[in-house]
Amino acid sequence: MRTALTHALTYGKARYATVAELGELAGMSVDDVIVELGEMFDSRQIALEAADGDVFLLTAPTGRTADTTISPSLWELLRTGRSVSQAARHYRAARQLERSGWKVIPDPTAQDQRVARVSPVAVLGVNVQGFVCPVLLDPDLPLLVNNDGLLASYDRAGIEVVAVTCPLSKLDEYVTAVRRWHLSRITPSRIAVLVLEAPRYQPVPVAATDTSITPVSIDHIRIG
Repeated sequence: MRTALTHALTYGKARYATVAELGELAGMSVDDVIVELGEMFDSRQIALEAADGDVFLLTAPTGRTADTTISPSLWELLRTGRSVSQAARHYRAARQLERSGWKVIPDPTAQDQRVARVSPVAVLGVNVQGFVCPVLLDPDLPLLVNNDGLLASYDRAGIEVVAVTCPLSKLDEYVTAVRRWHLSRITPSRIAVLVLEAPRYQPVPVAATDTSITPVSIDHIRIG
């Protein structure tokens, strides 16, 4: 196997999800990648899965052992405990956030165990001033802002900041709902909420003391 491809498989943890992305890391065409990985497909070290026009590389499809030397692809992390369609949705979100300038963190529980206290557990996170910020993808507003909803759960878990994506033209609706949630708290919440409207995902921070819904740089957000 070519050295560049071996290096990408061994050290390219979570940097690629599709065959095309692995080819870019290794400087190879998709066809050449498929040919070079032939023996690994035969031995079930890697498997192919397709969704929405992309071909994904599932590393360690039969499970990881002490002998597994390939680092997990982003697709493996997204597929753990999820269907192909669910993983594909999170893959699209991850790449869209990255194109908007966010540093995406797959499996944020690996860096902050507090995230695992809230169910359903966030699949993606983003880096905000060194903090792992869990990302909630277009959540239903009742689920988000109910008295015992997601925001309340993250607040109890001690999470300093959480990001909430929303569809285009829904920014005011989400910001208003989050602000009302803050105002309804008997004890003021310490959690900051970043509302990210597709497709630009520019952050609109909403905290207990906020009154503006003007997008600002994340450098101006106070955490902790």
